[in-house]
Amino acid sequence: CGIIVNLFMNLRALQLATAARLLDVTLLGTRPLHSARRFTKMSADDPGTQTAKKWIDAWNARDIEVILSLYDPDVRFVSPRVAAAWEKTSGRVGSADGVLQGVQLLRPYFQQGIDSIPDLRLNLIKVLHGADNTHAIIYTRESGSTVAEITRLGPDHRIVEVQVFYDVVA
Repeated sequence: CGIIVNLFMNLRALQLATAARLLDVTLLGTRPLHSARRFTKMSADDPGTQTAKKWIDAWNARDIEVILSLYDPDVRFVSPRVAAAWEKTSGRVGSADGVLQGVQLLRPYFQQGIDSIPDLRLNLIKVLHGADNTHAIIYTRESGSTVAEITRLGPDHRIVEVQVFYDVVA
C-alpha cells in the first residue's frame, strides 16, 4: 500500500509541475515563470559595438571618408536635424521631411556638420543591442546634448538604417 501511495504522490507532483509549466507558457507566451532568465552581455567584439566605436572615433577625428564607409550605399537616414539643416541652408543640404536616402546624400549633410561645429566632440555612453542586428548608440555631444541613434546593420556590418533622437534639436 505504501508503494502505491508513493507512486500516486510522485505522479501527482509530476502532473502539477507539467500543468504549471504549460500554464506559464500559455499565459506568458514564451517561457515559464520559474525558469532561469538568461541574459547575454554583448562583448566589445560584436559588430554593433565595433561599428559604434569606429563611428564615434571617425566623427571625433572629423574623417568624413571613414564615417561614410560605415554606411551602406543605400542607407536610409532619418533625423530631425536633417530637416533643420534643410531650413538653415535654404534647401542645399538635408531634406524637408528629415529623411536622406543613400550615402551620396549623407556626405553634404555630414560635411556641413563637421564644417559648422569646430568643437564637435562625441562621447559614447552605451551601445544597446536589439533584434535583427539593431543597436541603440547612446552618446553625448560637445553641447552636452544626449543623442540616441537606432541603427540596423546589414550582412556586411555596414549601417543600412538609422533613426536619430535628440533631447535638443538645434
